[in-house]
Amino acid sequence: MELPIIWNEDVNTIKGHLDDEARWKRPDLAPGTAAWCKGSEDDIATLNFVCPCGCTEVGTVPVKPGYGAHWQWDGDLVAPTLTPSILRCRPQSCGWHGFVTEGKFVTC
Repeated sequence: MELPIIWNEDVNTIKGHLDDEARWKRPDLAPGTAAWCKGSEDDIATLNFVCPCGCTEVGTVPVKPGYGAHWQWDGDLVAPTLTPSILRCRPQSCGWHGFVTEGKFVTC
């Protein structure tokens, strides 16, 4: 399955969107909705996204080097490619596994 990224800064709003188990959920946004989030130095630090599987959870993928583990990012703000793949494996997570390739979520 391929799902084009829907760019919407609203995905970055946490207040009012945590469930009883402190999971960040956005049922009001479509799967694949995403936004860049800037770090303390006003540069891109993470890609936040509503999981493409439809579970409504928001995932965060760090892309800024120097802050521990991070994904490689090609620098494209509109149609990004990130490597390696993303595996949502937190306890009670949906388990979605896929890539962000040329601005699309691609399920493995």
